[in-house]
Formats: sequence, structure tokens, C-alpha cells
Amino acid sequence: MSRRYWIVTALFLLAGLAPLISAFTAAMIAGSFGCRLDEGNAHPCVILGHDWGDLLYSMGVAFWLFFFTGGLFLIGAGMTIFGWIRSLTRKRT
Repeated sequence: MSRRYWIVTALFLLAGLAPLISAFTAAMIAGSFGCRLDEGNAHPCVILGHDWGDLLYSMGVAFWLFFFTGGLFLIGAGMTIFGWIRSLTRKRT
């Protein structure tokens, strides 16, 4: 398979998983600094003298965007499986 194929596949996978990565990163940051994070509203979260509560809230709510980008992830996963199968069968012939 061409390099362009694998780059496009990686972009589909990354675009599909981006909301999950954002939400889990926000949860890890909030948990590390003892801040409250939920979907109801933004809570103050002072880290190194700055309030990051609004940003963490936005990152956490981005989880719901996965309902729209999950299809991109499935396309990328299908392309990956197809590419692996095709590369395995081409090497044998």
C-alpha cells in the first residue's frame, strides 16, 4: 500500500478519536490537580495561578462529539484492516 494510503488512514483514526483523547486528557489533568470536572457546568480549577476550569470543561464536553466522529474512526479501522489483509496477500504472491 502507498504511503499516502496509510497517512489518510491515520488521519481518519486520529480525527475519530480526537474527542475521546481530549476528554480523557481533561479528566487526567483535573484529577491530578484535584479539580471537579463534570458535564453540568465549568468549575474553577486553579493550576499554577491560572483558572483552567472553562478549558477543562470544554475538553470534557468534547466527549459527546464522538457520536459524530465515531464514523470516521470506523472508516479508518476498516481501511487499516483492509490494508493489512491486502499487504499480507500481496507478499505471498
